Amino acid sequence: MRRLISRAWTAIIVFACISVCSAFVAQTNPILDLLAVFALQAALFLLFASLIDGMRGQWLRVAMWVVLSAAGVTLVWPRAQAQTCEEGMTRKRIVFLNLWIRNPDPVKSIEAILRMNADVVALAELSASSKKAEALLLEHYPYATDCNGAPECGLRIFSREPVADLTAKMLGDYVSESAGAVDLNWGKEGITLIASHLTQPWPLRPWGSQGRQMKAMADGMDRLDRVDLWVGDFNAVTWGAIPYRIKENTGLAPVQSWGTWPGFLMAYGRIPIDHVFAKRKLGCIAKEVGPDIGSDHRPIIIDLGVK
Repeated sequence: MRRLISRAWTAIIVFACISVCSAFVAQTNPILDLLAVFALQAALFLLFASLIDGMRGQWLRVAMWVVLSAAGVTLVWPRAQAQTCEEGMTRKRIVFLNLWIRNPDPVKSIEAILRMNADVVALAELSASSKKAEALLLEHYPYATDCNGAPECGLRIFSREPVADLTAKMLGDYVSESAGAVDLNWGKEGITLIASHLTQPWPLRPWGSQGRQMKAMADGMDRLDRVDLWVGDFNAVTWGAIPYRIKENTGLAPVQSWGTWPGFLMAYGRIPIDHVFAKRKLGCIAKEVGPDIGSDHRPIIIDLGVK
């Protein structure tokens, strides 16, 4: 039994080291990108391992684990992006939630969202079982995107105020139930918001599925006059390949926060796969991870100040 425990401990340490190291080069290879998903948890585990080895007097190992842990934490720890809103800015709030197709009580989740007092709500993983919840939300947010030719709306954007639905313009002939776009009459120039739910990475989905979906979204963004905000479930961590490509190709920068999945865990245990990417000159923006409201994801709350 002791030998089995020792081997398991060694295997976990090896995986933690690989995960932390992969985070530094996750943009270069899909396999490394996948291994880097748990880099924050791996870095914290290595810190714990250094304490165990310190009690054993194994100081070389302690030094290695501390260095790797510090490097990993420095890379992936969410950094607060303090911004000061200027006087006269219009304050708005957006909430995004992956409602979860297996949500046992989607109505309860929507009731929690209504208490967040958002101006716009974007929901992913809508299904036949969430129709009642959608109807409740539409009572308060009557303006919503349609399905753009898809048989079901897996993602919709809901607004209190009238919006221009740009989903058809963005997607063109590409039929998707997991994307939407709207023009919001906020500030002097307005805001173009897109929302999406990217598929899971390999090996949970066929190789290249995420990349093909990303290309379709990128082509769609080229059809729009501009994109100011992109929210959604990207099934990719902040330091991974997908956010890196978005930042490089669109100029939209991720607003960092603690993780959102799985929703029942404490902050250090969750991984950040629900994001908001924003134009740098948008105004002031803050992102907060909301409470556990019944989904397997936690909602993200985006507060804006627009000129």
